[in-house]
Amino acid sequence: MVLLSPFEGSFEEIRYIANELDELIGAPNTVVVFGIWAHFGSFPIEVYIRRLQRIRSAVVRLLDRAPKTVIIIRTANPKALWLYETNQQRLVLGAEVVTVSAGAGQYHEESSFKGRTCFTIFLLLLTAFLIFFQICCICLTYLRKLLSVSQPFKFQPKMSSTIIYPKATTEAPKVRSICNFPPLSPKDALEERLLLESVAWPETPALPSPLSLELTSDPAHSSFTILPARGGGQWHVGDQLEVSIIISDFKGQPKKSGGDFLFARLHNLTLGAGVAGKVVDHLNGSYSAVFPLLWEGAAQVEVTLVHPSEAITVLNRLTSEQPDSLFRSGSRSETTTCNICLRQTKQPICDFTDPRTGDPWFCYKPKNMSCDARIAHSSVGYKQTLKAKEDELFQGRVNLKVCIPASGPAGVTVLPKRKVESSIVNFQASGYYYQGLWRALDGTKVRQFTCASSITQCLKGKVVHLYGDSTIRQWFEFLNAALPDYENKIMVTFRLHGPPLRFWLMKKFVTLPMN
Repeated sequence: MVLLSPFEGSFEEIRYIANELDELIGAPNTVVVFGIWAHFGSFPIEVYIRRLQRIRSAVVRLLDRAPKTVIIIRTANPKALWLYETNQQRLVLGAEVVTVSAGAGQYHEESSFKGRTCFTIFLLLLTAFLIFFQICCICLTYLRKLLSVSQPFKFQPKMSSTIIYPKATTEAPKVRSICNFPPLSPKDALEERLLLESVAWPETPALPSPLSLELTSDPAHSSFTILPARGGGQWHVGDQLEVSIIISDFKGQPKKSGGDFLFARLHNLTLGAGVAGKVVDHLNGSYSAVFPLLWEGAAQVEVTLVHPSEAITVLNRLTSEQPDSLFRSGSRSETTTCNICLRQTKQPICDFTDPRTGDPWFCYKPKNMSCDARIAHSSVGYKQTLKAKEDELFQGRVNLKVCIPASGPAGVTVLPKRKVESSIVNFQASGYYYQGLWRALDGTKVRQFTCASSITQCLKGKVVHLYGDSTIRQWFEFLNAALPDYENKIMVTFRLHGPPLRFWLMKKFVTLPMN
């Protein structure tokens, strides 16, 4: 395959993923891969839900006109080594976990306003199922039953992030801004409400002024305890392991409220085995983590404080109150602010809402140019939006992705499966790792591609369209490096997300057979 020069699209060529899917013909030799919404920015969650709904509808339309098109949706990581490697070895990325962090503040975007004749570039964006690099060409066939709008919507529990119990309010924060989301159908509105309820977070405590770190969640003073097996006795494959977690502040006092972002995993480094646990927030400073026991031998528990509840308060504020982006260009340009929602001011607004998908995008009109002069868009870094001392809530090795110690043994020994099946275990994990390989719990067979020849055989004669973030870009780069032959008529395209949320200038990469 030959790597062509990056394609830079003009303003007229800007596309959303749903629009691009509507332009695909589709065929048995066409493969469409999605790995989207990995980098969360400061936008309301409804933005992501509605965009995914539109992408799903476009996929259904594609399957209507070309039923044999292969659709691959990447929702888990077949090589998430963090599940079974040590804390020092692993990257906290992978299947079924969304790690939200504030970094230095808000991410920004910028766009150019130039004369109409100076068309150059535009774009691009972000996305979210967290994915890690490893080419696993899982040739899933037709997902129409899962994607069809005629089917009831099914929710996959998030095993790796804190699950709220009891259910908390999902009322969206009120922001005085200009937003023009198109109305939803009753079915889509119901789905959105159910999705919002499924990710609802409990109300976190308001931050005092001045902020005192001593009264916030401290992983070093917190602890977890493995509870005895139900009915006593030993642990067996097929049983359920339960862990109690107590969160305390820097003074060692137990917290009285919930809302901390915890992650729990069960792993065995020697076996290359690991599974994420379900975390339940009891809203009083205590939590439970539940794991299925899926392999024989040692199983080590690890609980991580990803963010204290006080940091969640800050993140909620950043998401709901500060979703601004900056746009600018070269010497003949003006800088202005753009976003899905803009605060109401006396400044005129340019409306760049997509006419086909209804995706909203607004910019404050530049003082000396018309709205039609906007042609380019790129990201420029982070805007500092943290208040005084709030950065103390995001300290590595202090309260950001720090392991919580065990108050007793941190692991158990698992014996072979009992002859009589347990009737009380209800596994909600989608799968686990064993010997470094992903195993699905729903019976789905995951084919492993361990060499370039097997990948080539799978993709021979195929046109592969990749849509996603930098991880899917690594798929593209891997394919280009691993399949150097020119005889298999493999075409691969890569599109980095869809406008206009964030990331660098839009580039469309294409690989083509030499002939």
